[in-house]
Amino acid sequence: MVTFQPLDETVKRNATLTGYLLLESEWGLIQQFLDFLKPFYDMTLKISNQDKPTLSLIALIYQQLFSHLESYKTSTSCHSDLKETAERAIEKLEKYYPTSDGLVCLMSLILDPRCRLKWYVCRIFRQNYNNVKKESY
Repeated sequence: MVTFQPLDETVKRNATLTGYLLLESEWGLIQQFLDFLKPFYDMTLKISNQDKPTLSLIALIYQQLFSHLESYKTSTSCHSDLKETAERAIEKLEKYYPTSDGLVCLMSLILDPRCRLKWYVCRIFRQNYNNVKKESY
């Protein structure tokens, strides 16, 4: 459970701030939001630490973020605001992902020895591959 003890102690010691003391349920909600945002932080670090990010790395990160967001979209235990946020983020990724990759980016996944056909089984990959293939021919 996330707690920020200095904040709690400061609020407890100042009578004018006692109304701002967070309940355990509110700390739980903060933890849910932190868990939701962590993959975005991790992927940002992964890209930032690359000397030469490849198309396949970027496509892989998109796929991991899609999977992460899908898990929240279908979750029955997360806060409703997180579900809505996940749904909206998926809509944005589905809108911008196809415009940023094209057939070259999708093929880079198959040609990259680290990936091969691993990501072809992913729904988003197949959907985007089929859309790009139709536009290319």
